[in-house]
Amino acid sequence: MRSAPFWFLEACRPPVRGLARLLLRARFVGVHHVPATGGVVIAPNHVSFMDPVLVTIPVRRPLYYMALEPYFRVRGLGPLIRWCRAFPVREDGDAGAARTAMRLLSSGEALVIFPEGGRSTDGALEGFRAGAFRLALAARVPGGAGYGASSTTPWSGGPSSPRSITMP
Repeated sequence: MRSAPFWFLEACRPPVRGLARLLLRARFVGVHHVPATGGVVIAPNHVSFMDPVLVTIPVRRPLYYMALEPYFRVRGLGPLIRWCRAFPVREDGDAGAARTAMRLLSSGEALVIFPEGGRSTDGALEGFRAGAFRLALAARVPGGAGYGASSTTPWSGGPSSPRSITMP
């Protein structure tokens, strides 16, 4: 399956951004710190089902996502997230996913990795795993803790008042 064409994502960006601002009161702060070109690891925290979409809205370049392997087995969801440039990673360590990530980063792509290793079940920030930061260091690209997002939405299991999306 081919990835979503960038022109399609660009066409969807304004209405999705408008809906995020209207319905979720989302604000996008510090996005200018994300490089426009070259490999970069974007490592947002993951407290909501909406986080992958919210991270995509302000970043004006194609993003690739490392997503937990079980999601690729969900009927309908698996093809959709592949179309959105996600690739699977197993929780117990996955050399194949690490190789895919390194190949993308050395090709100058932007990679989103949720360093908590999954979505928080109660909306609270979870402890970070080292994988995202190790990849950024190994690929010698910017990223890691310096690029992140925070959000809380009604779908997070936590408080229902969204906060700003910050990429310091």
